[in-house]
Amino acid sequence: MALLNRWKSCINILSKKNYKVLALESSCDDSCVAILTDKGEVLYNRKKSLSDVVESGGVKPDLATIHHLETIPVMVQEALKETNSRVDGEDIKMVCVTRGPGMPTCLTASYQFAKGLAVANPKLKFVGVHHMLGHLLTSSMEYPELLESPFLSLLVSGGHTQLVLTENITKHEILIDIEEQKAVGDSLDKCGRLMKFKGNMIAKEVEAFIQSQNLPLHDAKYYKNLVRTSNPFQKPLAKGKNAHAIKFGFSGIDSQVRSHIESKSINIEDISDYEKAEWAYRIQHVHFQHILDKIKLQFLKRPELENLPLVVSGGVSANLYLRGYCERQLKNKMYYPENLSLCTDNAVMIGWAGLKMYEKTKMVNPMNTRVIPKWPLDTLMTVDDG
Repeated sequence: MALLNRWKSCINILSKKNYKVLALESSCDDSCVAILTDKGEVLYNRKKSLSDVVESGGVKPDLATIHHLETIPVMVQEALKETNSRVDGEDIKMVCVTRGPGMPTCLTASYQFAKGLAVANPKLKFVGVHHMLGHLLTSSMEYPELLESPFLSLLVSGGHTQLVLTENITKHEILIDIEEQKAVGDSLDKCGRLMKFKGNMIAKEVEAFIQSQNLPLHDAKYYKNLVRTSNPFQKPLAKGKNAHAIKFGFSGIDSQVRSHIESKSINIEDISDYEKAEWAYRIQHVHFQHILDKIKLQFLKRPELENLPLVVSGGVSANLYLRGYCERQLKNKMYYPENLSLCTDNAVMIGWAGLKMYEKTKMVNPMNTRVIPKWPLDTLMTVDDG
């Protein structure tokens, strides 16, 4: 009998057919579609950004929503054709879509599209995914051992700056959060615009510009003068009682940059590229050193956290200077998405997070659910599903 049971078990394992996951992401201005296998192999991964953002200097939700409504169905059609896939509940068994947080109308564009697929294909599992859980789990695609024990995540993007303790895939504690709505990516973008940088991803443009000028950052004397002695920009929440506050805050940095430009009557377009790069590096330094200072304060309060792996994820995690700060100043073993395109918003992370959540909980979303524009990660499993 024991031999027969073992034989049946082997037959079940061998007969289990791999399946595919369709994933959609539209929480902001990027329309993203991916198809991956249940083992995490990426078969299709595309993103289409809204070109209007380049000219407008920021996201316009109405234009972004129209962009998603026009783009996502075409991208899904293209994905199915390129991967020879079928949304039938057998080949593609699951559709994972960002449910929140994000811009309400942008989220709704892909969430309702995914619902339509699920209604038309009753066998299709419909899974709404937390956007930041996607970022948090990205590195586990390459390092699955992360999911075997608790770990920390530094989530840094245009909308979030958080240090999170993950006990398991469904239980998360926010250790440090932003005191206001301005996150590190948003602040870096605003400062970049004040310095006349242009583009769809301004912080990324600034980083590339700094690198192009080959500042002698390895020269200790030069570096000290650059970021301390001659740096006119001050770290936020660094004086008085705020110096001991365990929270992130970036709301005053762009005001410092604007005030400095106006007080010195500086025309940014007239200064040399080298001097502009020094300015940009100082501004980056103020942002990143503030983050590290507050993390170290948390570690003083809870020393056991220093022994946990630390995942750095979100759009700003692609910044190599930030990675360097973390490596030099923290003892934790670091993990980053090796593929820099997976640092920014993408549908692969949504598919992977949805797949992992389903494996853990077997939960799917009913058809009467709606998007959740404001959704703290520590309420992942307690949200009203109506």
